[in-house]
Amino acid sequence: MPYTLQHTFAAHLARKGMHLSSIQQLLGYVSLQQSQMYARLTIMREKETYDEYMKNFAHSAER
Repeated sequence: MPYTLQHTFAAHLARKGMHLSSIQQLLGYVSLQQSQMYARLTIMREKETYDEYMKNFAHSAER
């Protein structure tokens, strides 16, 4: 359970724009590579948001 809380916290910080080196320091990671997964999660979330927006836009344009 502690890992889930830590992961959720770090993912939230990354989505809000916190720099990965700051997340690294907060979580006590030795390597920046350990924090890079949160950057990938942020990119994936942005893509999902974009895809959803475009789907809704295309649907509303058909009307």
